[in-house]
Amino acid sequence: MKIKRKIYNQIYKHMSEKEITMLIGPRQSGKTTIMKQVQKDLLKEKMETVYLNLDIEKDIEVLESQEKLLQFLKLHIKNTGYVFIDEFQKKKNAGVFLKGLYDMDLPYKFIISGSGSIELKEKTYESLAGRKRIFTIYPVSFEEFALYKCDYKYDTLKEIHNIEPEKEKLLFNEYMSYGGYPKVVITEDKNEKYAIINEIVQSFLHKDVLTLIKYEKLDDFQKLIKILGTYNGSMLEYTNLSNATGLSPKTIKNYIRYLEETHIIKRITPFSKKRIGEITKMPTLYFIDIGFLHYSLGSFGSLQSEKEGLLFQNIIWRMLEELFENKGASINYWRTKTHQEVDFVIDYQNTLSACEIKYSSKKISTSSLYSFQRKYPKSNLYIINKGGNTVEKEAVRVVPYYELEVFNL
Repeated sequence: MKIKRKIYNQIYKHMSEKEITMLIGPRQSGKTTIMKQVQKDLLKEKMETVYLNLDIEKDIEVLESQEKLLQFLKLHIKNTGYVFIDEFQKKKNAGVFLKGLYDMDLPYKFIISGSGSIELKEKTYESLAGRKRIFTIYPVSFEEFALYKCDYKYDTLKEIHNIEPEKEKLLFNEYMSYGGYPKVVITEDKNEKYAIINEIVQSFLHKDVLTLIKYEKLDDFQKLIKILGTYNGSMLEYTNLSNATGLSPKTIKNYIRYLEETHIIKRITPFSKKRIGEITKMPTLYFIDIGFLHYSLGSFGSLQSEKEGLLFQNIIWRMLEELFENKGASINYWRTKTHQEVDFVIDYQNTLSACEIKYSSKKISTSSLYSFQRKYPKSNLYIINKGGNTVEKEAVRVVPYYELEVFNL
């Protein structure tokens, strides 16, 4: 049984558009699987398709020039058709190559994918301005994971919680231990899961990172990743990172940019409109995949109680990112110089929602939320937790993570 990806319908719908469909994302996040499923569904509709992969020698020859590709397509597609090109970041002058084909107004729709997003962006973004639609394929979300593990008996996380609450807890702990890379998800053996995440990380380092830095700098890069794992959900202090790694602040900023553009981490900037008394510059960071974070910390496959709160916060951040993706919302954090802090501030359709993330069942403090509301009186206040009370408590609404639809998107 395959994992159903929420983004799939958006991608398939885009097959009717002339724009080039571009799938990007970290290695082994499911891009090739999605491309092949799209091709399979098009074939069911009696559409003509061609699939090329720049990891395959004979396909490399086909893609040597626009002329060779067009000759190949005329032989394999009689009328209109769909051309899939995988690992497209390996093509020299990729942007110019595709721009030329697009501007010929051919009877072909191009769908491309590529890992190592920095390289692909540099080769295509400027050349293909106005000619492409980008879809970012992340590792499997917790909702996708849980529905798959329940054999699609349910449609939502809330259904799983209401009908099988104990199973939902076990699934959450499993996801929080191993993350969401598709091969890790579908593999049951714990040792095999580790072998898979190790291969993913090593491929990232030796195939993506080594296109950006010199080999002798790879150890420094790996050391930084491990240290960043301890900063997950915390403010990035470049001077402290420099002292810990021996790298210059400039180098650290470059390496963090590489990690962000290859979809390993994401920086969250501070929310500040009043400015006076607010932190305005220092970002926090989160790992895109919990499994990658665990690997960097040397704790893959295990849960340590002192880290569970931050892991939960990381997962909620991913869920919020997915919920608001492509909706024009921004997700930031808020902190004052007197150390009042709100985990996430969502700015969406002229409405501010301040969210505190609470994993522990201990008494909840709302002082930071009220501090935020005093500065931004029209804001809504939320506490997102593992489950329980969803009724209004004074001005703060307590919401379990499986009911994030309260944001009324």
